[in-house]
Amino acid sequence: MKRYCKYCGSELEEGFDVCCNCGKTDKGDKETKAKINANISNPDYKKYKEDKEYSDHNYNKKVVVDDSGSFGWFIFGLFFGLIGFILAIVWSKEKPKNSKMVLFGALIGVILSWLFKASAFSFFNWFGF
Repeated sequence: MKRYCKYCGSELEEGFDVCCNCGKTDKGDKETKAKINANISNPDYKKYKEDKEYSDHNYNKKVVVDDSGSFGWFIFGLFFGLIGFILAIVWSKEKPKNSKMVLFGALIGVILSWLFKASAFSFFNWFGF
């Protein structure tokens, strides 16, 4: 029969009188406290507790941050300049390669838009529009 902790609801392991999740017991008598102390000093309990903590909190997982600095971020910055500048500021320490690419794209986009506006302005002035 499976037993569950009345404090946190996690399943109690067979042979243990203490919850491996929260460390509490549902019994308060001296005999139970002696069993708890014996369980805690048991090497199997310590190994189980360590394994459970690592598996519950995903300490063994490596977080992969994509900082490739791909050409796609340049194109994004080129067409969405303001958002590109904001991303460059936000990513400056976390993703420096992506930050540089999106910033470069945003700068080129701003320069090209100024050149386009200047050329359009001079074109329309030349023909008298």
